[in-house]
Amino acid sequence: ETVYLFHKSKVESKRETPANVKLIYIEPPTEELKKHILKKNRFVLFSLIYQELLFSRQKSMFLSNIKYNISHILNCIYYSSQIEAEIMKKPDSNSYFYSYWFFNWNFSLSILKSKGLVKTNYTRAHGFDLYEDNGKPNYLPSRKFCLKNTDKVFTISCMGEMYLKTIYPKFKNKIFNS
Repeated sequence: ETVYLFHKSKVESKRETPANVKLIYIEPPTEELKKHILKKNRFVLFSLIYQELLFSRQKSMFLSNIKYNISHILNCIYYSSQIEAEIMKKPDSNSYFYSYWFFNWNFSLSILKSKGLVKTNYTRAHGFDLYEDNGKPNYLPSRKFCLKNTDKVFTISCMGEMYLKTIYPKFKNKIFNS
């Protein structure tokens, strides 16, 4: 019935959208807000860092730029809390959550799924957000955590589907080409 589009890019002109589409702008977090998020969500943060250190295929990349990567995780926790605040206004068990990129927004939705606040989490995967050794950012945070907490990953190519299934065979039943 209603489609909510969460975004963090402020633009002057907006495209026409159908009447049932609601745009929800989320202001990026300030450094002060990140400190507050850290205090409030330190268990979530440390759990994600711990999982990253134990299970990530990219541990060395995580550690080589740890300050930036922790900041990135805090941003995703922040965006998940903002989405949570919106969905709690209108709880609906028939909601589907979809992120167009297998990156930041999927990470935020995966946090909510791990807390039981999101029932269905889907994502699409393209190039930079799929291949771990392909250009920037190269480091794709908490990939196993995201795959565990994503119901379906739709790659845009058969090659992408085979790549993900090969490096993450445990999650192959969640990965499809579409």
